[in-house]
Amino acid sequence: MPIPNAERRYQVTTMLFAVGAWLLITSGAQLAAAQQPAQADPDPSIAALTATVSRGSTVTISWTGSNATRFDVFAAAGTTPATSDTLLTAVAAERREVVVPIPASHQQVIRVCARAAVGGVDDCMQRELTNVVLRGDDYDPYTLGGWAPEEPVEGTLRATIAAADSGSVIGFASDVSHVDLYGVSAFYYNPPGERAIEPGEGWQEAHLVVDRDLVISGRPDAPVALSARSACVGCPAAEAETYRSRVVRVLEGVSAELEHLALRGGGFVYEGGGVLNDGTLTLTSVLISDNRAWYEGGGIHNGSSGVLTLVDTVVRDNRAVTLDEEMGARFAIRGHADATITVADGGYGGGLFNAVGGTVIASGSVIERNEAKVSGGGAYNLGSMTLEHCVVQDNVADHTSYTPGAFSSLGGGVYNAGELVVRETEVLQNRTPNAGGGLFTDVGSVTTLQYVHFGENTAEFGAGIRREHGPGEEPDFVSEGVSFGPGDTESTRLVNSE
Repeated sequence: MPIPNAERRYQVTTMLFAVGAWLLITSGAQLAAAQQPAQADPDPSIAALTATVSRGSTVTISWTGSNATRFDVFAAAGTTPATSDTLLTAVAAERREVVVPIPASHQQVIRVCARAAVGGVDDCMQRELTNVVLRGDDYDPYTLGGWAPEEPVEGTLRATIAAADSGSVIGFASDVSHVDLYGVSAFYYNPPGERAIEPGEGWQEAHLVVDRDLVISGRPDAPVALSARSACVGCPAAEAETYRSRVVRVLEGVSAELEHLALRGGGFVYEGGGVLNDGTLTLTSVLISDNRAWYEGGGIHNGSSGVLTLVDTVVRDNRAVTLDEEMGARFAIRGHADATITVADGGYGGGLFNAVGGTVIASGSVIERNEAKVSGGGAYNLGSMTLEHCVVQDNVADHTSYTPGAFSSLGGGVYNAGELVVRETEVLQNRTPNAGGGLFTDVGSVTTLQYVHFGENTAEFGAGIRREHGPGEEPDFVSEGVSFGPGDTESTRLVNSE
């Protein structure tokens, strides 16, 4: 039935009234909202800031925060902001972690600021770094031969090691590229009838003793040099060496890593001119050079409890040699007449000595230009040794350069009387006047060679390889894919068991 006109007009009028009311209410609400003051963005905040030394002499910095437009990371001299603060990096608002190089020694406070929008208030936090070496000098903590110990010097490598918790990573400030290590005696001997050795005396035989689990990490692009030096001026040559000592000793039961470093200038009257390892030690991208032991392991001595891993490491220009003028010498330690030692004659493992029971695993490493007075110019192995993707080059074992003794020089490159595995390695230009220019394998040894090349080695017997074995030991030498350059012969001698 059609709607009457009057009723239709009523419905339209009602609808128009409702729409008008809605428009009026909406406009009023919008006007009221426009008249309210604008709400400011909340100020940023930052919390839970940590700054921890990490590998490669870097700092890993992390935090929590909110409402920031970005985060600025500064290196500062103190906890109060100053114009001298150095901006290390600016970080996007969504990030909460960054890794930066350790800053210079005078800026060891890390400050992170949460930046506000225009008109807001920034929020900053700071943390002071620990486990950072800040200076290149040293101090002498030992009482030897009547000498008084020096007070610890904060920021030195020695003090940093002493203060570090087990498991820490130690790094170097960006302006520390070289550390001189002075003044530690080799050891102190009291003859019978003298007083007992007091605490702090005796057998202090390394500049740095690593007695807890640590990582000491330099910079990959600029390794930090740790140089041992003699503090003895005007001393006889032999006595001067007792003021030098080896560079690093790792104690039994300790797991340590040294990386991106150069260890040089160490000396010791018996074993391990550069490093003595009785623990578990990994050397990664380390240069071991210009060290000397008078008896065993010019560069490195790996002890009977030692597990040593070399990764991309160079062992170069080290010597295991007792000089003619030192043989049988009896001299004072630090000028103390009652503290003397008698030097024996020797020289085994110019670059590396591995004792019975020790384990050495080397990969991507170089053993070159080392010298042994007796045997094992590059390496002398009595334990278990693996060389993989390595180069053993230009090492020498030659007693004829010194006053003749009852020696035969064996293994210009490598001497093996233990278990030796060599894979995909080059043995080049090593020499000895007697036997085994490149490699000498002794009676009772076990040797496996896989894809090893011998080239330009020299010796009277076996320029490349000299094998000596007892009855029934022939299966203990296994080779696969071994190649020889011109003149690099292989010789074998059966040694009677009688």
